[in-house]
Amino acid sequence: MKQPIWTPSSARREGSNLWTFADQMGLSLTNSTYEDLHRWSVENQFTFWRSVWEFASGIGDLGETSHIGADGPETRFFPDANFNLAENYLRRSGDEVAIAYRGENVVERSLTFDELRLSVARVQQALQLEGVQQGDRIATLLPNGPEAVIFFLAAASLGAIYSSTSPDFGSAGVLDRFGQIQPKILVATDSYSYAGVRHDVTAKVAQIADQLPSLKRVVMVNYDDQPLEANVPLSVGLDDWLANTEHREPEFIRLSFDQPIYVLYSSGTTGKPKCIVHKAGGVL
Repeated sequence: MKQPIWTPSSARREGSNLWTFADQMGLSLTNSTYEDLHRWSVENQFTFWRSVWEFASGIGDLGETSHIGADGPETRFFPDANFNLAENYLRRSGDEVAIAYRGENVVERSLTFDELRLSVARVQQALQLEGVQQGDRIATLLPNGPEAVIFFLAAASLGAIYSSTSPDFGSAGVLDRFGQIQPKILVATDSYSYAGVRHDVTAKVAQIADQLPSLKRVVMVNYDDQPLEANVPLSVGLDDWLANTEHREPEFIRLSFDQPIYVLYSSGTTGKPKCIVHKAGGVL
């Protein structure tokens, strides 16, 4: 039998969250295996998920009822739950690094937990000034950088629904996706870097914005500190958009376990991409 490339020490195993959780459930991994824990979680799924919430000190209230309906695809978990995904994700504060981002050799940034909370709070306020409410859609055309996380958390804090596509998609591919969800706000980068080459996407963003009649605002994000010159309908630069916001703590609207939190898409190989709705409870 081949030996594993690496095996954690006993101290490392016994200091892990999984080990501690199993101990609390009466399934000490000293005398049991991971397979035993997995089997227990499947056979006792409602107890398992409530126990995970309690172990992780979830913020909010799961309610007394664990599920409605028979055990199967139609089961509704925690129908009386009341919580906010972003509130749970943003529980930490301080000057430790929360996000570290490097875009090839062009952009390098980091945000502490305090900076992340403040950034989310400011975007949250700006969204509210645009009239964004629970159920409104926020669409983003951004690299996988800090702004993508910030706008996701700000949308979730208000019960708005986040969606994203890659800035290297063509305009038709973006419209095939965003055209289905009718976003109120579009957040778009002005460029991205691939293989060391800067790609300006402002003309594409203008074309997309012109064909999304539901839009109230387009927020342009400057990717690499080069001058932002975007002739995009309804557009404003991110810094100007945030100008009337305050430095304060974010607020959170607590919602149901089944609250839609973001929309992703199938590949579109058999027609237009299909919307895939993810809900807050499953994401958390």
